[in-house]
Amino acid sequence: MDAFYTYRHAISGGLGGGITVIALHPFDTIRTRIQVVESAANTGRSVATSSKLSTWSTLRSIVRTESFAALYKGLVPAVVGSGFAWAAYFQSYNFMKSKLGELGFAQSAGLHFAAGTTSGILVCVLTNPVWVVKTRLQLQIDGKLSFGQQPYRGFIEGLKIIFKEEGIRGLYKGLGPSLWLVSQGALQFAAYEEMKSMIAGEARTLDTTLTVAESLVASSLSKLFASTALYPLQVVRTRMQKRLEGRDKNYKSFGFALRTIARREGWRGFYKGLTANLLRVTPSAAITFIVYEQSMKSLGNLKPTDMAPAGIV
Repeated sequence: MDAFYTYRHAISGGLGGGITVIALHPFDTIRTRIQVVESAANTGRSVATSSKLSTWSTLRSIVRTESFAALYKGLVPAVVGSGFAWAAYFQSYNFMKSKLGELGFAQSAGLHFAAGTTSGILVCVLTNPVWVVKTRLQLQIDGKLSFGQQPYRGFIEGLKIIFKEEGIRGLYKGLGPSLWLVSQGALQFAAYEEMKSMIAGEARTLDTTLTVAESLVASSLSKLFASTALYPLQVVRTRMQKRLEGRDKNYKSFGFALRTIARREGWRGFYKGLTANLLRVTPSAAITFIVYEQSMKSLGNLKPTDMAPAGIV
């Protein structure tokens, strides 16, 4: 039982991340599909299938031409990646926050940003291969693969095929923008902690927990702010992580991808899928942090001093 208390941040964060993905994955699939579609003028596609794509038209198209289940493509790596990422993030974030506090650093937005950035870089490097597979599964449409492309029939098979065809570099495509996106998590946590401080007031401690309503407001607003500010990097990352073919060679590097989107689509290209993203991230942050805070309350009652070894009453 000591382990539950010691790793309460990881357990709570993992539960929150996993539950969130299962509930809101369809919006992630829709966002991913929209992000990779270029404007009609640059691709030769009809306007109806490119520049005028919306969240709801994409939803209807996926259900009509594929199936409702297609909205859940990439769910397994999404759950695995999100659960692990949030578990590692919460655990390492609170470890860093605690250690910096022990070194005499005052609890502040700067400390929270530093802890969040350090934790984010670690999680980013560990989980990038999972996100590459997730993205490609979401974009994969049966019967529409390029000649010679082997379909991914699952998470593990996807990892194997990418490693076989592209090597370790293939599993780390999009790492550049992902590392920049670390600041999104840091921004979110810094904003969240400041809101916690405002809500809890002088009673705030390192392990201050919020009520469900308080978590809902603080997490939603902090996520909305951070996600919108850095959304263009998500579009670039998705373009880089999809299977490259033909003209997609311009997405082989971070710099080329930025220039290609700007040249072909203008600033609007960097915000494709934003509506679907906001429909996903706003409630996702709320669900994740609510589950986290409530799990922390439950696991916080399992303090080592209150527990006897197995077999001892």
